[in-house]
Amino acid sequence: MNAPGKWICDGVPKDGKQYYSSGPHQDYENTGPDCVVCGLPREAMNPSLTQMSTTVAKTTMSQGSTPGWQKPLMLLGFLVIAVVAGLFAVEFARTDSRSETRDNPTENEAPLLLEKNYENTAYKFKLDYPKTWKLEKVERQIPMIKTTEVVKFLSPSEGAADTFEEVVTITIEEFSEPLTLDQYKDKALKEIEDFSSYTVEEKGYYRLRGDRPAYKIVYSGYNGQNNLKTMQVFTIKGGRQAYIITYAAEVAKYDKFAKEAEAIINSFELL
Repeated sequence: MNAPGKWICDGVPKDGKQYYSSGPHQDYENTGPDCVVCGLPREAMNPSLTQMSTTVAKTTMSQGSTPGWQKPLMLLGFLVIAVVAGLFAVEFARTDSRSETRDNPTENEAPLLLEKNYENTAYKFKLDYPKTWKLEKVERQIPMIKTTEVVKFLSPSEGAADTFEEVVTITIEEFSEPLTLDQYKDKALKEIEDFSSYTVEEKGYYRLRGDRPAYKIVYSGYNGQNNLKTMQVFTIKGGRQAYIITYAAEVAKYDKFAKEAEAIINSFELL
């Protein structure tokens, strides 16, 4: 049973009505009137009264017409089916978890101390970052793809031999037409996969500060000069903007600053 005010959507209407949506998706817990993944309203997840009454009538008729000697056998059959279904569900969950994660995998760990704050009232977001990281304001617009690189945070330099500084970048993309989180996720994955040298290592739904829904993709590959590993988390605002937080590092050094980078990402909040 869902908690009061919360409801689960899988993108498939249950009330017998037709809706415009992005289609089926993994179960997602919502708190608002519409699903943030596919756009379906809450009532679409409630079975219609007609469907419910039909189901009840069929169940009652079936119970009334079953001979008494068959009931123990039917009960045994149901138990066997339930056990087998449970085993398949466990195996499916194990298999699914290898390819796609849900929400923050480190949300139960003790948070890192982020001593400095950054707030951008023009682009309406804020976050925290370690004092050892360097803030660099960019505000570089790329009109062709309607994208603005707003700000970046550079990891501590490790000397002259450090040719690539690990970096967390905040970018905003404007949409020409409304997109849901699920639609933008599909678009982002396709763009990554179009680069044959890039390999998606991890993907899944995510939660930013304030329980804001987001999506996370981790991929790696050569960008022409360096063998990089990238963590990208994005969230949708009003169906018209994507706020993209990206951590990029050389593969060999990715883990060294990954926790600090993820702490910065988890502190991100829209104003």
